[in-house]
Amino acid sequence: MAVAERSNFAAYVSTINFILGAGVLGIPVAFVHAGLVTGAVLLFTITSLSAAAMVWEVETIARAEWLMDRGVRSAAAGDIVLGTEETEALTRTSDERQVLLEGGVTLDSVHMSQASPEGAGVSIMPKYYITPGRLDMTDVSQFFLGDYGRWLYLGSQSLYTFVTMWFYTVVVAISLTNTFKIEGFEFGETQRSSTSCDLNEGLQVAPKECQGVYRIYAAVYAVAMILSMCNDGIIRRLQISLSLFADVCIAVMVTTALVALVIWGEQRDSDEALTDAPVLIEPSGFGLAFSAFIFAQLAMHGVPTLLDTMAKPSQARFVFTAALGTSMTMYMALGLICGIFFGSDTDAVITLNWKEYTAGTGHENGFADFISMLVRLFPVVTVSAAFPLNAVALGRAMQVRVPELVYRKLALSPEWRTMACRICVSVPSLVGAYLMTKVTTLTTFAGVLAYVLGFIFPGLLQILSRRAVNKYFAENDVAEEPSFGATSPNPNPNPNPSDANPKPGAN
Repeated sequence: MAVAERSNFAAYVSTINFILGAGVLGIPVAFVHAGLVTGAVLLFTITSLSAAAMVWEVETIARAEWLMDRGVRSAAAGDIVLGTEETEALTRTSDERQVLLEGGVTLDSVHMSQASPEGAGVSIMPKYYITPGRLDMTDVSQFFLGDYGRWLYLGSQSLYTFVTMWFYTVVVAISLTNTFKIEGFEFGETQRSSTSCDLNEGLQVAPKECQGVYRIYAAVYAVAMILSMCNDGIIRRLQISLSLFADVCIAVMVTTALVALVIWGEQRDSDEALTDAPVLIEPSGFGLAFSAFIFAQLAMHGVPTLLDTMAKPSQARFVFTAALGTSMTMYMALGLICGIFFGSDTDAVITLNWKEYTAGTGHENGFADFISMLVRLFPVVTVSAAFPLNAVALGRAMQVRVPELVYRKLALSPEWRTMACRICVSVPSLVGAYLMTKVTTLTTFAGVLAYVLGFIFPGLLQILSRRAVNKYFAENDVAEEPSFGATSPNPNPNPNPSDANPKPGAN
């Protein structure tokens, strides 16, 4: 992407798209389980930590690149290992900085919370350069953690992606099961029937009719997702519709629930006495809320991609904080309003609470039917756009790690290699959706993995990268650290920096 095409606003929107997804569906029930006040405080805390973790990743990526530009092949285990080829250390002069400035790349100061290295004898205001598309978090993990760190990060990311795609399939099948009838199944006699399929406690304990319809929709969704992965153009078109539709649906849910709560005073369920959501704290639900909020706010693993869209990556802290703040505001409004209104009747998939929506009239009508259908289709649309993206990313990681000999024995062309890997990483999740459908369990498991990817790795890499730079300063008697914090055209005289400074693990 050319520098002129970069935009911090585009990066802000992309970050929101990266965050918003199926995780929003479990926010209200998390508030109910943890307590409304506790949920609000916990969501704010996790959002703040997520913003810090995203900035840590920016700093870590840039420190890795700065060290690699000086011929360092590895900084794992606290050792600075230089490359076998002689590499000239890169020094950026004021003239080079001026050239970058004239090219429209801002070199704003970014305070990195790093003290002056021992032995340097000068006060440093660290800034860093980041070359677009050069490093991802797998590369950075190997650079600072070694081979074991690389495989641990890959394993965590792969398992998280599997669970997420499993969650997507379950959510879509449950939503469709409770929205569209299939002739021959009694429970689906009408779209707005008061009888619904509660699949949150497991497929095996649900009524036989519900099991049958669920399996049909899960199979249809599986086929649709596999077909969509055959065409990258379809994936791109799905993404275009994601942002606007998600924002509209969240706004509709918040608005209709608020109006029903404040103006209409509509009864939640006239046939059942419901208990209100706990106001302060419910200790037994803290774990669920913690996992749900981390899952809903996870965007740290997308930092390298998001940086490539920024015109001024030195403002990454502001962009990421603004995006996370926006999503937190949406979540807070949805969680508090729905938690207060629905109380103990809050569904694990919140959109299903709109199944009985009547717009305050007490009976079905055209407007209420439209709103009910729009909200209940929200998870279907959003996860249908997200599923192939996850499959493509994980399939790409698998494709480059399968030995060439395997492809040759199977006589697979490059196109079929890509498709085969995408399908292979999708099948376990699609099969899993037939075995277990409890949304809260999947959310908790995904939240634990998100904690590892979103907080453990960024924090550990932040510490190790700072130590590595300090050690490089001490061993090489460097008196000044070059600029850090802006994406620049590759300043290395070598047009392909990986030729002189291979990525970690490169042959």
